[in-house]
Amino acid sequence: ITTVGLGDYAPETQAGRAFSLLMIPFGLAVLGLAVSLIFARQRAFPPKDVSQASRKKAANSNARALLAAIKSQSRAIDANRDGSITKDELIAAAPILNLSPAKAAELFDALDVEKIGRVKHSA
Repeated sequence: ITTVGLGDYAPETQAGRAFSLLMIPFGLAVLGLAVSLIFARQRAFPPKDVSQASRKKAANSNARALLAAIKSQSRAIDANRDGSITKDELIAAAPILNLSPAKAAELFDALDVEKIGRVKHSA
């Protein structure tokens, strides 16, 4: 490929000049393509947001600990001893789990996947 320099080396024939005239844009296009491929690859792998990942990990850890607490306290939470926990039972037992009633209601809605108003427990 050709370069544009100080002029100390230049094509002298018409054919050489025509060849250079075609090769300069071609060389620029190849260089531009290489640079765009490098930037496209970097854009495909953006840097991770460490704070977001650590918050998500902490939330998952808290959720697992809370589910373990519910499982271990399921007999105390299940007031009518029917083998399932209702939303009202979980809200009433919120102080045992160190939850606010609103958080207990939110947790129950997340646990009640089938939306039947009760969550079975194994005690």
